[in-house]
Amino acid sequence: MLNKLQGFILKHQLIQTGDRLLVAVSGGKDSVAMTHLLSTLNYDFAIAHCNYKLRGIESDQDALFVKDLAQKLNVSFYHKDFETKKYSIDNKLSIQMAARDLRYQWFNQILHKNNYNKIVTAHHLDDSIETLLIKKSRKASLEGLRGILPSNGNIIRPLLCFNSQEIKEFIQLNNFKFREDSSNKLSNYQRNYIRNISLPALELEQTNIRQLLSKEIDYNQKKFEVLQKETFDIKNKYFYSIPYGFRLQMDWINKYENHQEIIYQILKNFGPFNWKDIFSLIDADNGKWVFNKRYRIIRERKGLEISSIKDNNSSFSIEQNLSNLEQFGLKFDKIDSKDCIFTDHTHFLDFEKLVFPLELRSWKKGDKFEPLGMNGTKKVSDFLIDLKCSTIEKENALLLCSSGEIVAIIGHRINEYYKIDKKTKFAFKISFNEKYWTNG
Repeated sequence: MLNKLQGFILKHQLIQTGDRLLVAVSGGKDSVAMTHLLSTLNYDFAIAHCNYKLRGIESDQDALFVKDLAQKLNVSFYHKDFETKKYSIDNKLSIQMAARDLRYQWFNQILHKNNYNKIVTAHHLDDSIETLLIKKSRKASLEGLRGILPSNGNIIRPLLCFNSQEIKEFIQLNNFKFREDSSNKLSNYQRNYIRNISLPALELEQTNIRQLLSKEIDYNQKKFEVLQKETFDIKNKYFYSIPYGFRLQMDWINKYENHQEIIYQILKNFGPFNWKDIFSLIDADNGKWVFNKRYRIIRERKGLEISSIKDNNSSFSIEQNLSNLEQFGLKFDKIDSKDCIFTDHTHFLDFEKLVFPLELRSWKKGDKFEPLGMNGTKKVSDFLIDLKCSTIEKENALLLCSSGEIVAIIGHRINEYYKIDKKTKFAFKISFNEKYWTNG
């Protein structure tokens, strides 16, 4: 048992020299076994116990048991009572999620105050198998079908190399005392239902089902490692910044059978989304879009374009002495008209014709201006369509206005009236950063 544990810890680099561990101990056989194993291996650890106040006197007796265990092993002991039901109601969470929030908030407080650096939990292989079945029932992505990972941030799970039967035999062999949680016998939670009903039923049909599910977890992990490499390659080549968002080109789609998984990995940080809707955008017409509270993903001719959902009523005042607007990549200068050097990333306006403060704002329906080089006015919306701007580019186009009149659509065109000519003495130079204003 000790050799197997040490090998697992070494393989996954769970504990390094100098690590100080905070071990979460409920008093059940799994956490008690883990505590004795870590003590035998002389790791530097303390014990933390959460009393969720959900089982009356039984919960209080668990706390006393764990406190006694810490004293016997001569390690520091941390204990806290929680008003779990109240927290659950106040935050509209299930009891399980409320308990999880409370314990990890507290654990991290202990780490910060007492110089511990890792939290140790007693999840074992059967817990990981149960998690796999839960994730499969929810049709999770490949990432979710890897069961419970040996480490996640500062949380480590060294018992994942053991199944429940091995832990039970270890406890019996050493005659270690532990506490039975009566709630584990109930099947009102999904995990308990799987543990008490679904898995035993599956074992009646196929006696080696746990071994098969364990192999499936290992297979999914290896498959996910390949997916990570493919995602890294695709992301580096086909995912990049565009003005006000990001674009994921679709040229690579037909080369990868698992393209949906790759798309999920690249875009998941913009979620949550209904991912079926996202995947449907692959073959959708241009302009089709899916959104959540923060982001919108639009199918455009060059791929999927992601932008944040913004307030279209925002505006910014530009005083004469303002030198830049960093959030938009804009710089402003008053220069001699003879020094004007025209580039793809500059506008030059006749300074004398401007009335400060200028206004930078989003365009609105009905906005019109006279584009440089044209006779007569044109709607801003029509002008942007003529440029074949994407939906995101059109929606995020900004107008520079003087006394209410549009003097420029930043990054695209100035108003004919405000151009510099032979009579212009000073020019108002607007430089726009390529990162923000290059159409792609």
